[in-house]
Amino acid sequence: MKFDETYVKVLQHIMENGTRKQNRTGTDTLSVFNTQICAEEDAEGYNNIPLSNLRKVYFKGALIEVFWILGLHMKDERYSNLPQTNTQYLLDHGVKYWQPWANKDNNLGPVYGAQLVNWHDYKLVFPEDYDYGVHGVEYKSVYVNQIQNIIDTLRTNPDDRRLVATMWNPAKLSKMALPPCHHTMEFYSQPTPDGKRILHTRWMQRSCDMPIGIPYDMLLYTLLNKIVALCAGHIPGHVYGLLGDSHIYVNQIDGVKEMLNRAETEEFKACPQPKIYIEDRIFDIITEKGWCDLSDFNIDGSDFKLVEYKPLAKIDIPVSV
Repeated sequence: MKFDETYVKVLQHIMENGTRKQNRTGTDTLSVFNTQICAEEDAEGYNNIPLSNLRKVYFKGALIEVFWILGLHMKDERYSNLPQTNTQYLLDHGVKYWQPWANKDNNLGPVYGAQLVNWHDYKLVFPEDYDYGVHGVEYKSVYVNQIQNIIDTLRTNPDDRRLVATMWNPAKLSKMALPPCHHTMEFYSQPTPDGKRILHTRWMQRSCDMPIGIPYDMLLYTLLNKIVALCAGHIPGHVYGLLGDSHIYVNQIDGVKEMLNRAETEEFKACPQPKIYIEDRIFDIITEKGWCDLSDFNIDGSDFKLVEYKPLAKIDIPVSV
């Protein structure tokens, strides 16, 4: 089932069954709990992309944010001396979504990527003459790259059932500018009769702005699925979102009504299915060694090209922060 089909059903469900609730933004929502969206675009997943045609979704912004979450920008000396979750890299590429939460130095604290690829822990270091007491025992900082661990496992043991990463670190939540909305992801490697592997992704999200955030998050996780699949020598597959508090802000209702009206029109049904194309050099690398590495991608997003995206006209829908 294509993304817009599941997306419209969830919007209709919230409009018809949502409970009015208060929240930290001061703007009430119509809210339901436990919804699901998916992008089952086709079997050969290099080129499919679940961009909604009901209103434009910012493709380049999602791609740059994926690179930011993965910490790929840190290989550039312009950003390597900044905290990983500093927003300067985003700003340099026109992505301003995070600025309402950033401090005066453009820092956000240990959000998203800081947990995904640099989860901080401590390792006990014992001296050679350790005598089972406490004398001489040291704690050494270690950092866990959850995504690289998953990629390594997909390369060596793809049927592993522990291909899970989380950005929800209770010990760090108070230091984050905003606790992660999408917080956990799981990968599944499906073998095919011809010996290939297809990679599927499921993510979980606690707070879901359905008109604005969720189409963007679906795009973000689809791009993440493709990047991890390429790094693991897989074909990108389906992407599923398991959503908790799924809501429409009351000042978004008119915009949602317009979206639902559009979904019934022949103009919407005639919109072309957008595609992305990945530069041949990435596939050349994969041909040579069976996969590529995260460091192989250009951090300006130039390895990914969006084509045939012709959504319907803009609808102004407010964002509550």
